[in-house]
Amino acid sequence: LVLEAGRILGMTTGIFKADIMWTTKGLKILETTARLSGGFDSQLTSPLAHGVDYITGAILLALGEAPHWEYFIPKWHRGAAVVTKFIPEGTVTNIDTTQAEKEGAIVLKTIKVGERQGQLKNCADRHIFVATIARTGIDAWNKAVELAQKVVIECSWILKQGCPVSWTLFYWCS
Repeated sequence: LVLEAGRILGMTTGIFKADIMWTTKGLKILETTARLSGGFDSQLTSPLAHGVDYITGAILLALGEAPHWEYFIPKWHRGAAVVTKFIPEGTVTNIDTTQAEKEGAIVLKTIKVGERQGQLKNCADRHIFVATIARTGIDAWNKAVELAQKVVIECSWILKQGCPVSWTLFYWCS
């Protein structure tokens, strides 16, 4: 279905991504685009789960080279998952990922101690990501959820009365 959509749209070479959905009437294409998947799919979960390197393959295609299939063909099959650990509003006073990393998590942080987290408004406000690999996707998801709970985030803020407040957050969300 996706290959046929690419042909109909005139794609002859390059990256072509499609979001599809299974319906009672069969597969339906929701969206197509000439780019890699966003989020951590191309950067993290697909490389962990399958040993692929879509980014390098896409760069080489963009440079006009013939497809280097070794970057696109899976080398193994396992599960990978990423969950987000949300940070409450306030100034980050501590981020401790030690326990989660000891148990196999890959923790990506886009915020540092001393930086301020504002009100959560959109996906760009997510700053702590916990990734795992396991035998299956479900196992990887469950492991990521479990290990995200072991990431300790402490924040403080000043109440209107001027009283500093700190807490440790043991909360995860996907």
